[in-house]
Amino acid sequence: MYSLVRDGGYGNAAGTSIASPYVLGAIALVASANPGLSAQQIVDIIEQTADDVGEPGWDEYHGWGKINLHRAVLAAGEGPADDIVGPTVSVSSPAWGEVVCDTVLVSASAIDNVGVIEVQLYLDDRLLGWDTVAPYSWSWDTEGDRDGEHTLIAVACDAAGNSGESSPITVVVDNGPPAAEVVSPAFGSVVAETVRVEALASDLVGVGRVDFYLDGQKKKEAFVPPYVWDWDTKGDANGRHAIVARAVDGAGNACDSQPVEVTVENNAEPIEQTEVFSGRAGGRNGWVSIWVRTNVGGPLRATLKSSGRFALSLYVCNEAGELLARDVSSANFKFADLWVAPGNYEFLIGSIRQKSNFVLEVTHF
Repeated sequence: MYSLVRDGGYGNAAGTSIASPYVLGAIALVASANPGLSAQQIVDIIEQTADDVGEPGWDEYHGWGKINLHRAVLAAGEGPADDIVGPTVSVSSPAWGEVVCDTVLVSASAIDNVGVIEVQLYLDDRLLGWDTVAPYSWSWDTEGDRDGEHTLIAVACDAAGNSGESSPITVVVDNGPPAAEVVSPAFGSVVAETVRVEALASDLVGVGRVDFYLDGQKKKEAFVPPYVWDWDTKGDANGRHAIVARAVDGAGNACDSQPVEVTVENNAEPIEQTEVFSGRAGGRNGWVSIWVRTNVGGPLRATLKSSGRFALSLYVCNEAGELLARDVSSANFKFADLWVAPGNYEFLIGSIRQKSNFVLEVTHF
């Protein structure tokens, strides 16, 4: 504020110390214009005749605005000031551009210099409901409206008849499921080696992703078209299999395609192979983790030999961390014909005692 300063002259100052005299002077002038005003009436006159600055209406930084002494004194001479300031209102949720479905909670916030008596909610210019008590909220059953974009607007009213309107919020209703179809390979096809599986998907609002399922197990997620999955059939048994594509939209609605049945015929017989691993485990060497991959289902056999004074322990787990076999006492451990599915298997070798050399032989298909 620009004001008198010590030792004469003028200067700028800030803070409550310099602002308070201005406010006090304004109160004195308003009171002198109409001595019958109450304290609250004087406050209302100063607020409602102020020059609005910053955001429309009251805001945290500027309050009601800049004091206008001329308007305040004129208003005081006419008696208590009328409420001429409308409420400020905004839609709090859902957010702009949000995809909604089923029943949605719509909320709004509103403030007024005197008081809000009602907030109305409009959907595409149609009155959806009203609320008279904060927090202002409504349950919107979107299933009664078409899929696509809709506009939400809140209108707040005060007792003097002033009203304020929120900025429009555009949301997307998506209650209808998408559609999906497996277009390749064709129903009844005979396939081998690596096959490209392709699906088509559509939705009124938009497809979020397509999941590919083989015999009820999810194999691949595709997020952008073309929706494809390169299926390595060598990892599956010869015979009939069913492929399904599931389309999922942004609201979580999902729809499965009709299953497409195909027959896998890979003529090459699986070859049994033996892998040999050696090293040192236990003691300071800690535990050794060895991974083995089986390409087709079948028996898994293993032999562990250790040369140390103390036996090593062996744990065999699948990719999910589930324990399939173990031995914690012998120095010459062996198990045979553990039937496993295609995948990766972990062999953990170690001991909390002394270290020991080991040789691990794993036979699988």
